[in-house]
Amino acid sequence: MRKKTGLAKKGNLGRVLGLVLALALSVPLTALPFGLVPGHAVEAATSSPPAPAASKVFLGYWAKWGDSSRPDSSLADNLKRIDLFSPYWYTLRSDGTLSSRESGHAALTAMVHKAGQKVIPLINKNSSDTPLLDGAVRQKAVDNIYGMLVDNGFDGVNIDFEGMDASTRWGVTAFMRELADKLRPAGLLVTMAVPAKWSADDSINSFAACFDFAALGETVDYLVVMTYDQHAGWSGPGPVAGADWTDKVIRYAVTVVSPGKILLGLAGYGYDWSSAGGTSEVDAWSAPTEAANAGSEIQWDDTAQVPYFTYWTSSGTRHDVWYENSSSIDFKIDQVNRYGLGGVALWALGQEDSRFWQVIAGTAGRSGGLGASGTPGGVAPGTPGGDSGNSGGAGGLGSGAGAGDSDPGSPGQLFADVPASYWAYAAVTRLAVAQIVGGVNQTHFQPDRTVTRAEFAAMLARAFALPPPTTSEPAFRDVAATDWFYDAVVRAVASGYMVGLGQGVFGPDLHLTRQEAAAIAARVGANLPIQFSQAGRSYTDSASIASWAYAAVMEATYKGLLGGFPDGTFRPSKDLTRAEAAVLIGRVKP
Repeated sequence: MRKKTGLAKKGNLGRVLGLVLALALSVPLTALPFGLVPGHAVEAATSSPPAPAASKVFLGYWAKWGDSSRPDSSLADNLKRIDLFSPYWYTLRSDGTLSSRESGHAALTAMVHKAGQKVIPLINKNSSDTPLLDGAVRQKAVDNIYGMLVDNGFDGVNIDFEGMDASTRWGVTAFMRELADKLRPAGLLVTMAVPAKWSADDSINSFAACFDFAALGETVDYLVVMTYDQHAGWSGPGPVAGADWTDKVIRYAVTVVSPGKILLGLAGYGYDWSSAGGTSEVDAWSAPTEAANAGSEIQWDDTAQVPYFTYWTSSGTRHDVWYENSSSIDFKIDQVNRYGLGGVALWALGQEDSRFWQVIAGTAGRSGGLGASGTPGGVAPGTPGGDSGNSGGAGGLGSGAGAGDSDPGSPGQLFADVPASYWAYAAVTRLAVAQIVGGVNQTHFQPDRTVTRAEFAAMLARAFALPPPTTSEPAFRDVAATDWFYDAVVRAVASGYMVGLGQGVFGPDLHLTRQEAAAIAARVGANLPIQFSQAGRSYTDSASIASWAYAAVMEATYKGLLGGFPDGTFRPSKDLTRAEAAVLIGRVKP
């Protein structure tokens, strides 16, 4: 369970796990930069689990913070798919009694039961370990839990005890065995949430050392492995649940626990790390808007398969935001299916983005949905995915041009290699529909192919309907009237948006670099009503930016048209791709 403290769910993973994960499993960052790119002119146990073995269980955690209605809407709208509803309602005290929180238990329970689903309230504990280590208190706690479940008509329980010392290991196991012995004869489900482990060597992960996965796996009906907070407020910025990290966790878990009993924890949130100190929470549904409001572009880490973005405040404070969204969750669903796990557990209902439930159902994404069999289609592992973004100076996952894969006006997938989960789907699709970009053939766009100067000129000419020159046409030794790109180059140069390379050369077949893109973006952006989105920005490789491009790079950066990388570099000589080009054109085109 993740508390509203600016640290993380289930747990105060901040205390110990942070140091462990940060040092043992740091994730390399491979950013997707963002640039321009014109398209080529080619057109375009004894108690039974609640669901059949062939299906996958979905457990939804419920935690009401304040007066937000989002958990209510998420539950009501998706109740038919929420097999196990686990509200955070109870805490175990040191004397074995229970305290409760929140009103309306009976009404919510009745609603869930009416839909044919099960209610298994979450029980955490206070800082005392007495109920684990004292036999008499332990028995009292077990009896009180049993009485609470029966009196309220609940279907089972989810135990979420965290922050215990490794020396309590025997007590944790004894508690769960005694609880199962009490509940199971009454047909009540016994489930437990445990921190992530990726090795049997507990010396490298002391936060989880008190949990004997093998013994607990034999005892419970389901074991929720909390694969989140790989990074949080106690660590430096990084993925909340990188797919490479969750894979390591799963690989260990299935060696000691029956895969069908494992529910993979899914995070619906992320964190915003401030360079001035402090960490705040970000929900998946709100992250794209927050990025847009900050004038930042959302990037994709293709090692961790998660989104992130960086922004600066007016005072120059840097913020790094990493979070989970439906596209990153898609990779976890694939892992659940491939490893034959029992299902998933979402923390928490109401934090997820709108496309999340489509991914679970298999109507969006690459995994085929929760419970799909075989190899997922659509996108090969490693392909970036993205969530929707807003228009303006910056948008979602490189879009900046409007809604992304959840755009209600989207015409659907136009290219086999640009599915709805692809990071630049929104920009590519929008510009393709407008016939500003086209595929390299009728079925493929080749989004990762680099862009030539001629291709960019063609894209620019179509995007802005550039007129022919009113005087003499620009002449270049390497641009002939019979070339397919002749008209586009002439118009792009006559407009002042592009220039030659000197000595009568345009270089139509040369690849477009990031600093060239910045220069063009600055020229185009000079005529657009775009406000500065950042107070300032410098790059660690500023010295490698050509003198003729430096001012343009800074201007394009300030206007939110072109950004750098998480490591603080701009990489001016890096070639741009067709997908990056579509994103940039989407930003500069009104």
